[in-house]
Amino acid sequence: MNRREFYPEKPSKALARPTQYGKNINRKNNDFSYEELVQSPWGKLRIFFNGNYRKFIPPYVEDEKTFLKNKHKAETEQKAVQLLLNNSQRSWEDIRKLTEYDEYEIAGSFYFYLSNRYEDNPETVVDNWKNKAEKFVDLFSYLNNSDNNTDLVKYQEIADLIDSFHKAQAKTFFFLSLLPQYLDDYSKIIIESSRGYQNIIRWGSTEYLKTLGFEMQREFKLTRTALKQRVADNLVQELGETENNLRAEISRLENENQELEREIQDIKENSLQEAVYTLAKSLQDEQQQPVLDQLFSLYKKIDKLLENNEGLSTQDTLTCFINLENLFKAFSTLNIQPFPPDTEAILEITGEDLDNNKYNYVSGSQFISKEEVKKVKCVACGWKVGEEIVTPAKVEEIEN
Repeated sequence: MNRREFYPEKPSKALARPTQYGKNINRKNNDFSYEELVQSPWGKLRIFFNGNYRKFIPPYVEDEKTFLKNKHKAETEQKAVQLLLNNSQRSWEDIRKLTEYDEYEIAGSFYFYLSNRYEDNPETVVDNWKNKAEKFVDLFSYLNNSDNNTDLVKYQEIADLIDSFHKAQAKTFFFLSLLPQYLDDYSKIIIESSRGYQNIIRWGSTEYLKTLGFEMQREFKLTRTALKQRVADNLVQELGETENNLRAEISRLENENQELEREIQDIKENSLQEAVYTLAKSLQDEQQQPVLDQLFSLYKKIDKLLENNEGLSTQDTLTCFINLENLFKAFSTLNIQPFPPDTEAILEITGEDLDNNKYNYVSGSQFISKEEVKKVKCVACGWKVGEEIVTPAKVEEIEN
């Protein structure tokens, strides 16, 4: 390969062509439109390589000796990669012996840095970097899918993976050499036909390749700063979603509360209506003599007597008594009862009875304690429904 072939040409404008293509894996080298490339994660990586590869290769030099030295080193490292992949079961020294005499030291230096100063054997190195290349393909494909851009754990994983070859040109070169093996045929052509990728591989593990990892992290927002910003953005988004969810839940609960209040109000009104209906039916239909009819008749009669300035006759008084007796009987059937049963009897009450709102102590000396007992008489009966007090009975102390 002569100097003209070894150094890259000026950047081509092939990517800017608007032609649309289908996914044909038998394409020529640069036969991809920009619109098509940006739809694929590997198209995006190709764009990165094409736009930045000059940062990762040596600058052009006029000196023929320097050029030939760089060319020989790059070609030897390319050969060293293939020897390692084909002979990973052998020792480092055995693999080095497969090189030519003038390649031995170059290959040895490459293997030295690739193996962490020979701490790792060839099989471990190959397995390790094959796993990383395969994992990178999975993560890079996953995270460049617009539907999967919130998984911060996977962002951290791919950033850590890139860190493992950042500032290490031998590891970076080996990783890039392995990468296409784990792509599908279509994506493999996208990368391998990339002018940028071809030039990076052509120059081997130059010192300029050290920065490729960081540039990749910066391009795809995988730097520590970018990851922190992702965390912050994700937190803001989650807080916003949480706030919206809480507001929606509060609104839902408020609506439910309003609905429950309406139901309770309806139940109250219906219960009251039902109770009133039950009372009226008990007074009217469940008595031998309809109480409501008798009361209304008595009311009209008393009203007429008052109008004529007349008093009740003995018969009218008896009728009134019977009507009132029937009314209290109807109350009793509804469990509405006066208490105490005998309002003329002497009662003994305690301070606790007052606390329970059973009696209203209207006159007498003050209770010293809840246990103190006083004799009282009822001055006005109380009313209760079952055991529930409606109004307490009014009582006063009997003087000794």
